Amino acid sequence: MVAVSRSRASLGWLGCALAVALVATVSARQGQTTSASGGTPQGAAADPQATFRARIDSVMVDAAVTDKQGNPVTGLTAEDFEIKENNKVQTVETFKYIAIDDTPVDPSTVPEILSMSDQERETARTDQRVIVIFLDDYHTHLTASMRVKGPLATFVRNLNPHDLVAIVTPLMPVGLITFSHDFESVANQIMSFQGRKYDYTPKYPVEQQASFLDPRTIEQTRNTVVISELQAVCAWLGTLRDGRKSLIYVSEGLTGDVQGAAIMGSSSSTIGTGGLVTQALQQEFLDIFQAASRSNTAIYTMDPRGMAASAIEPGDPGGATTSGTVDRQLLTSETDALREIADNTGGRAILVNDPRALLKQMLRDTSGYYLIGYTSTEKYRDGKFHSISVKVNRKDVEVRARKGYYAYSADEVARATAPPKPRPPAAVTNALDSVEEPGRDHPFRVWAGAVKGADGKAQVTMSWEFAADAPLGPKTMPIDHVTLNARSVIGDTVYDGDVKANPGASVPSGSVSFAVPPGGVRLKVTAVAASGERIDTIDRDVDVPDFTSVGAFITTPAVFSAHTARELNKIRAAPSAMPTPIRQFARTEQLLFRFQAYGPGGTTPKVTMRLLNEGGQPMVDLPAPTALGNGSFEAVVGLGALVAANYVFEIDADAGSGTKAQALVAVKITG
Repeated sequence: MVAVSRSRASLGWLGCALAVALVATVSARQGQTTSASGGTPQGAAADPQATFRARIDSVMVDAAVTDKQGNPVTGLTAEDFEIKENNKVQTVETFKYIAIDDTPVDPSTVPEILSMSDQERETARTDQRVIVIFLDDYHTHLTASMRVKGPLATFVRNLNPHDLVAIVTPLMPVGLITFSHDFESVANQIMSFQGRKYDYTPKYPVEQQASFLDPRTIEQTRNTVVISELQAVCAWLGTLRDGRKSLIYVSEGLTGDVQGAAIMGSSSSTIGTGGLVTQALQQEFLDIFQAASRSNTAIYTMDPRGMAASAIEPGDPGGATTSGTVDRQLLTSETDALREIADNTGGRAILVNDPRALLKQMLRDTSGYYLIGYTSTEKYRDGKFHSISVKVNRKDVEVRARKGYYAYSADEVARATAPPKPRPPAAVTNALDSVEEPGRDHPFRVWAGAVKGADGKAQVTMSWEFAADAPLGPKTMPIDHVTLNARSVIGDTVYDGDVKANPGASVPSGSVSFAVPPGGVRLKVTAVAASGERIDTIDRDVDVPDFTSVGAFITTPAVFSAHTARELNKIRAAPSAMPTPIRQFARTEQLLFRFQAYGPGGTTPKVTMRLLNEGGQPMVDLPAPTALGNGSFEAVVGLGALVAANYVFEIDADAGSGTKAQALVAVKITG
């Protein structure tokens, strides 16, 4: 499948920071289908590009056929179906009935998902339902989330062990979505769901940037974040397998300008459209519909309020001055949005006080369905919406299938089938993996690196610092000190003890250095409260060079950030400044790099530094780092000239005669 996202340039820098970026991807899966005539399976072509063309020129439709009681109708053949595209009958080429066995099984016999390869294997199976639950806290009141999480958690606990379920939130990268058979664990995640509709208190560091904006702008940004996330999740689901996937979208709905007008206390004349979903928002919904249709994902929209009588709750911005007319228009707009998303993706809108029956119906919709394929006789590759109608020559049955699909455009096909761009070197890729903020959900941060001690042997320095910007949670409490357990690669303990906080530090922080043998060391750092209660633990692995061997070395660069020259001088003067483990910076910051570099026999090598782009290509040579003596170096780099993107700082040490060493530090400039 191919997922294409159009640019949302109108968001500006804030939207770029919050919105989910979608990357065009092509699934090279080689599945097998059964021919409509009941012949032998047809394997995918050996040529990857030929496989891709066959997939995009064909149309796959999943049709759920149920009787009056909502039970799947089995035993149908390809001849029982009539499929029309743009009112023209199409010839069924592939036909398969997908059935999920809901017979109770022993949970202990179901394989655990312990790795990404396990997840890929399990999600590719057609005998399992794939269910994603999207908890939209941005568009759910706290009271509504309290009401819905109990029934939703009970629904998850009663799933079949063959089902796969995952939880998604608006700011979650799709790469972090994990499916599970452990329904109790997933239910516990649901029970922690807390709606934040009209609550603009920052929960994550990225939301701090929006704290000074007006409510209407924040609401528009939240809309775009959620729409982009829904699109991204649907596109990602399309890379897992063919066949139907279900997405339960828990939200009170998105309503565009109507919502902004209501929370600002505007009169009904300001709204104008009578509560209908705005045209601008409908246009953005097309991104969701396109991704859902291409990935065979049905979205079941679930209003956590049930059959709501009002959209406004006490304490909402502008709620006290909002008229009853505006309130009704806002409620109509919200429920209309939920219905529109469900109707256009083959799902159902769950807008009832007791959702249990409709959630069970969702399971029945995916318990048995027909996967039908045909090659369109229309002009495909035009990038337009093609309507589809699916009928069955049986009485008293209901057929649920998507209303159409978005054909790929010629440009999309050309981009997707173009030869892949050269990959960056493995070292650059590994460095870029560290760009995402480490441990942002931890109440403290840890930095560790190896240096050459005065005796010529290796030393590891571990520094810790309370994370004042960590999101509030059960682990957030004052940190008195940390305990450190360090073990070598062969399991010997090289340090085990407390690391107290520096008395003069403005925030709780401390550091310790200790000798280690060459090879590597694993650190287990535990934050401890004054009462002795263990708050949280962070693990770190540190590579330790053998400084006594012949060769060139560069120690782990320590990175410090400063906004002013005064801050920079303060860091330089500090006897044990805390390096930052974060690799995301603003353009207003300066970075101070500190490291050691040695040649054979302790000689001083020639040290150079340059900036690379995220593809690993050189951009500019930087001034050579300053030698401080005893093999120590430092370099100061301002970020003001860089645009928002990922970069890699390359530090090279050349000791002559082909003896070289290199260190890479990746950073992300956020704006």
